[in-house]
Amino acid sequence: MKAILLIESYLPIFSGFYNTLFEADEDSSIEDGFTYDDYEFDYEDYRNRVAVACCEAIQSQLKNLGITIKFQNIVSPRFYNFSNDSINVAYHLEEDSYKNLYKYILENKEAFDSYIKENYTSHDGFMSFHSNNANDWMLYLIEEDKLSHRFGACLEFYLENEEYTQNDLLEDICSETYVNGTLIENNVN
Repeated sequence: MKAILLIESYLPIFSGFYNTLFEADEDSSIEDGFTYDDYEFDYEDYRNRVAVACCEAIQSQLKNLGITIKFQNIVSPRFYNFSNDSINVAYHLEEDSYKNLYKYILENKEAFDSYIKENYTSHDGFMSFHSNNANDWMLYLIEEDKLSHRFGACLEFYLENEEYTQNDLLEDICSETYVNGTLIENNVN
């Protein structure tokens, strides 16, 4: 079916690479008798393969909503003390996709209220730029200047409420979660 709406946002559930389940595991590439220093690792290839695989896995979880996902890029913060990597994507929505998501949120309003309060209430070390009132989200969900983030957050709520976790995502992409290591020629001899 032809997409009727395109929304650019972030990929939900994915928590970043640094210090998470998705961080590269070089140890699995190192052969006996060699060390980490004997290898050159292609981290960019690893990150891109994982990002594309994550998009495919999340898309399969959103098939009931009629949403397809196109990977755009990976964004990494300059410093990892306030945020982690994110995957930017383009969501292609079919005619009823947005309506189906909105209906799902209304049917699970109490859980959505809790999700918004928990994730968008300012506290020490966190200043929210979004309302922590779920009713505001329902009224202004498509507010143009906040649509990108709010749409991603609503999809995150949908997936979490359906009990799809980071562990499930990692399991779904396990064949893509290795980093390619190549022995450095000088170290082989």
